Amino acid sequence: MVHTVRAALPLLRNAEWARIVNFSAHSTQRQSTVLAAYTAAKAMVNSVSKNLSLLLAPDEILVNVVSPGSVASEALTGWARSIGVDSDDPYRLMDAITEHFGHPAHLPRAGLPDEVGAVAAFLASRRNSYMTGANVNVDGGSDFL
Repeated sequence: MVHTVRAALPLLRNAEWARIVNFSAHSTQRQSTVLAAYTAAKAMVNSVSKNLSLLLAPDEILVNVVSPGSVASEALTGWARSIGVDSDDPYRLMDAITEHFGHPAHLPRAGLPDEVGAVAAFLASRRNSYMTGANVNVDGGSDFL
């Protein structure tokens, strides 16, 4: 992520408008020994992104983070299939996540990739003209548990 941003900065600084959207995870808010290295890496994304938002604000380059929760990604649905769970059903998928990982959400289903994509698309768009340094959770409310 750092190398990509560094390589893109000359183009971003010369653009009419520029946005950086990085991806983290809601798991940075709830530690797990199973996810220790993953969570540490995602916490770095949060920290670097926040610092970049401060550094690049004078250039009006907006930097934000999207932190998905339990989303029906290829990895998660593949895991669900491997344990015999109907991964096409976001409600059953969330039941399996809750049972195996203890990471429930307020909403009773897993999120869908398009729901995360819609938030990222807004943050990357020109319509986002005043939001920088934010970490947007797309997690069904799980950060409140």
